[in-house]
Amino acid sequence: MGRGAARAYLVPRGSAFVPSLLVGRATDAAWGWLRAARADAVAIAVQAAVFVPVSLHRFVDGDEGVYAFASRLAVHGKVPYRDFFYEQTPLLPYVYGAWLRLTGESWEAVRLLSVLLALATGTLLFRHVRLQVGLLPAAVALALYAVSGLVMGYFTIVKTFPLATVPMFGAYLLAHERRARAGRFAGAGLLLGLAVDARLVVVAAVPAFLVVSIRAGRTRALAAGLTVGLLPGFAFLALDPRAFFFDTLRYHALKDAGYVGDFHEKAQTAATLVGLEPTDRARGLQFLLLLVLCAAAAALPRFRSRAGFAFAIAASLGAASVLPTPTYVQYFSIVVPFLVVSSAELLRLARLRPAGLALGLGLCGYTVAAVFAVHNFTGDDPLLRPSIASGRQGRSESPSGLQSGRGRAERVARLPLRHTRGRAPGLHEPVRTRGGREDLGGVGA
Repeated sequence: MGRGAARAYLVPRGSAFVPSLLVGRATDAAWGWLRAARADAVAIAVQAAVFVPVSLHRFVDGDEGVYAFASRLAVHGKVPYRDFFYEQTPLLPYVYGAWLRLTGESWEAVRLLSVLLALATGTLLFRHVRLQVGLLPAAVALALYAVSGLVMGYFTIVKTFPLATVPMFGAYLLAHERRARAGRFAGAGLLLGLAVDARLVVVAAVPAFLVVSIRAGRTRALAAGLTVGLLPGFAFLALDPRAFFFDTLRYHALKDAGYVGDFHEKAQTAATLVGLEPTDRARGLQFLLLLVLCAAAAALPRFRSRAGFAFAIAASLGAASVLPTPTYVQYFSIVVPFLVVSSAELLRLARLRPAGLALGLGLCGYTVAAVFAVHNFTGDDPLLRPSIASGRQGRSESPSGLQSGRGRAERVARLPLRHTRGRAPGLHEPVRTRGGREDLGGVGA
């Protein structure tokens, strides 16, 4: 029975009748829910087709081992800052540590959590743009997100970026409506606090949320939620204030040119970010295209009301990502979802033939750049850039040339696990530092 046929009936209910209009509305709601669920399922499948292969074949990043092993230390009862050095805010070791306890310790398992977080962000983005602008612009926005080199390369591995982006984007979705209730702003504050607990630089987005809450008259609700969200960080601060401040702040001032410095290096990073340098040119051209789309969208009359908040978040995060020294291109991966949302109003023009053709050509170039980015991430060098696959498929040469081995990457990765059985786990033989803490050595950005 179709939707039209359902409306034609009067449904008996005891001695009375329910008007057919109610049946029609219920049927329309059910069909709408099914269409939305089907669209979300397709969006998840498209993202998974991109993220899962990249996650499995991407070379092992230098920071991943430290983050993964910090998670293992947390599972075994070690406390960040007090028992071992950890330069980020404290959420990642416990989230990834709990995941490893459920799934077992392996590169595939730990990266799978990052993939799931990336899928969550992309699905939220797709649903938001679909509800605000339409299905076709939402599909284009999803493509801009999923094939971004910054997203593929850094949201699918063990980094703080995917863990910080999911709650931050959720906070944006709760707070972006003008007439949002106090509960929504409290939830936005809670999620924003958790994002700061994952990566400290996210605190730069707080002023954008504060402005929106002031306009909506929900400042107290936002502040209450933010305070609760920051409680994990406050707990570690109270446990050892000196170690907490050294690991998360002072260490960054000591390791290079201070908190903010080496402006020549920052200029080079900015040039790389927009494709002017040969290093990471594919990802830079993609980022440049997103900036162009946002600039074009800003000229539209409804940009401020629909996308101004997302652009303010992107701008604040981008400005904060320039400050640390050294500045890496990967820091700007958390900006990508908000740039995509900021350009969503422009994507509405995809239905028009001239504008749609221009957007289609731009998307083709964007996708071609993604191919080069994937090739760069999956290039295999057993010594300098070992991948999970090379670790399993690598061969060690023997006189006969036929003897197979585990590969250098996997052998090196297993050494700490083998030598820490039966005693407190550490990435290597612990280097005792101030206060008897264990230094992980070379914690990444």
